[in-house]
Amino acid sequence: MTFTEADLAPLKAAYLSGTTSVQIGERTVSFRSLSEIEKIIARVEAAIEAEAHPEKPVANTTNIRGSFSKYPSKE
Repeated sequence: MTFTEADLAPLKAAYLSGTTSVQIGERTVSFRSLSEIEKIIARVEAAIEAEAHPEKPVANTTNIRGSFSKYPSKE
């Protein structure tokens, strides 16, 4: 899915106003917390950045077991 700055704007506005409900088009989306909105904002920003610079590799920090690690498993 391709995101745009227009998708990001309502998320940022909700976060800055301290509300957990966001109007996106004709839908209202309710998040559990501001922390959840913050994570979504980071993901959308990363997707927009990746779309703008497709030659830039995106790091995957998940090893085969699904846990997060800075270094790959040595098995």
